[in-house]
Amino acid sequence: MNHFLRATPSAVSVTCLQQSSAHRDHEKVSQTLPNTAVGSQSQKDSSFASVHCEKDQVCNAPALLHKQIAMLLSAGLVLLACAGVLNLQPVWGKKPQQETETLSDSDSQFCHGGLRLIYPELEMSSCTIVPQTDGLRRKLSSEWGVPRVQLEHADQEKKYTLMMVDPDAPSRRSPTRSHWRHWLVVDILGSDLQKGDIKGSVLTEYRPPSPPANTGLHRYQFLLFEQPSDGPITLSEKEKSSLGNWDPQAFAERFGLGSPVASVQFLMCNAKD
Repeated sequence: MNHFLRATPSAVSVTCLQQSSAHRDHEKVSQTLPNTAVGSQSQKDSSFASVHCEKDQVCNAPALLHKQIAMLLSAGLVLLACAGVLNLQPVWGKKPQQETETLSDSDSQFCHGGLRLIYPELEMSSCTIVPQTDGLRRKLSSEWGVPRVQLEHADQEKKYTLMMVDPDAPSRRSPTRSHWRHWLVVDILGSDLQKGDIKGSVLTEYRPPSPPANTGLHRYQFLLFEQPSDGPITLSEKEKSSLGNWDPQAFAERFGLGSPVASVQFLMCNAKD
């Protein structure tokens, strides 16, 4: 280290990265210095070199920091580009995913016979869950009226009874008011049923599906029966007094309607759920 300590202040004023160059030139530099100045000068040079090196490192710190920031930004842009290609969604601000709505086997098997419901923007001939899209649930509950009901292969020589019920009143978990009668029409001509333009005797006016909030999916079932040729079909006074707790099976047995020849249902929950 003696060769480095003999260097003059002007020679030591190089950066830490230039020390190797000063080392190669020590022979030339030492020849220009008097031997008497070596001791005192070496202490000054050592102190000066240390301070200068530390200062130089501090001065280079902002440049190093900027370089690191630039590298991080570049990496971030690469990650964002990859997210775009892979169609990844950010976690922050994302709404919780809603539970998937699917039909159970029993709900799917309820529908049979080719009965068709026709609303202004919705047609159904098989069991389905009404989606929330396009405001369909809201329209079913508050905007659309009586649907067209069609059975293309209905017998023109016969009359039919149509009922619409909700077996999940007030909820499927606790159906204490099941079945809720939404619509009941009798003496429907087969020819009108073929065209989807029923004009029978209305025993219960149509009431649109209106499941209470936070009660989950409700089944709205449409059941079509062939009527026997004899006797009128009416509601009892007790049945007229309430829409809830109605027994459609007992009603069908009372008038000899038998099993439904066709049925269809849709499921929906409250439009605001």
